[in-house]
Amino acid sequence: MGARMTREQALILALMSSENRAAHALGRNYPGGISAFVAAMNAKAMELGMIGSRFSDSTGLSSSNVSTARDLAKLVMAAYQHP
Repeated sequence: MGARMTREQALILALMSSENRAAHALGRNYPGGISAFVAAMNAKAMELGMIGSRFSDSTGLSSSNVSTARDLAKLVMAAYQHP
C-alpha cells in the first residue's frame, strides 16, 4: 500500500515472476479502469493475430483467461521488439 513507481517499473514487475499486484495496478490506473484495460488487451491480442486468446482480467489469475502456446509465442515475439 502506498508504493509509488512508474508505469515502466510496474510493467517490468508484471512481466516477471507473476507479479499480480503490479498487473492489477496497471489495469486500475489505465484510462477507463480495468474494463478498458482488458478490452485493450483483447484488442492488442487480435492485432497480434492471437486468435485463440481471450482475457477477462489484468492479472491472468481468472480461469476465464484462455490462450494457446502459439498465441503466447506471438506475444513473446511482439514483446521482444520493445527493449
